[in-house]
Amino acid sequence: MPQIVDTLTAAFMSDPILGWMAREGAARQSALRALFTLMVAEAKRDTLWIDIANDGAGVAVWIKPGYPSSATGLRAQIALLPRFLAVSGLARIVRALAVGQMMDRIHPHAPHAYLQFLACHPDHQGQGLGSALLAHRLTQTDDLGLSAYLETGTERNVTLYLRHGFAVTGEDRPMKAGPNCWSMWRELPERG
Repeated sequence: MPQIVDTLTAAFMSDPILGWMAREGAARQSALRALFTLMVAEAKRDTLWIDIANDGAGVAVWIKPGYPSSATGLRAQIALLPRFLAVSGLARIVRALAVGQMMDRIHPHAPHAYLQFLACHPDHQGQGLGSALLAHRLTQTDDLGLSAYLETGTERNVTLYLRHGFAVTGEDRPMKAGPNCWSMWRELPERG
């Protein structure tokens, strides 16, 4: 798990959405490490598919169908507030909350596999690891009869996901001045 958190942290240091809501400067790395530890390393294993390539240089984290993509219920959200304050700091907590609300608002209700994170360590980007991880899990979701969903805040990633059968279903922002977020859906391919 430490290698997975390291790869996610390094890959998302320049992510537009996480960069907008997480602490600035030198504190960003520890803030993102705390976020990924919370969201991946401490998650219940039976709720996730975690795919790893090249000893952790590439990582895909999927939430299995039937499990919530975020904390549900007021009590669970209040319990997580101190952890999210560590990620965003007091100055950016409103941004972090706005991102969470946007993700909940745009997330589809139909059954699907949810690609929460796809990351390649910066030293290994452009080598096809992301495509290999996507192809691997999408073959399995197809075999299970599942559609797939994701969001991305990086415009160049849209092309990658389009090549793997996803279609843009919306463009949103957590706040008027916030970064763009593309939501993408991959319908189960027809078997011929």
